[in-house]
Amino acid sequence: MFKAQPTQTITRMSATMTVPEAPKERGSFPAFWFGTQTAKGDGALVQPIMAKWLGDSFYMFQEIFDWTAGK
Repeated sequence: MFKAQPTQTITRMSATMTVPEAPKERGSFPAFWFGTQTAKGDGALVQPIMAKWLGDSFYMFQEIFDWTAGK
């Protein structure tokens, strides 16, 4: 875990993910993600996500959720 100091600004983040084998059971929807947000847990949560939603493929997308605004 990285904890930025009050005077620091995070301008980028990265991670390496290995795409797993397709799930053996039908109806399994694995998802892998990491994220960044404030230490208080409020404000925007920024998450790149790798998930298997449709068919046999994994998809990469980014999700941003603002805990302060609730959307």
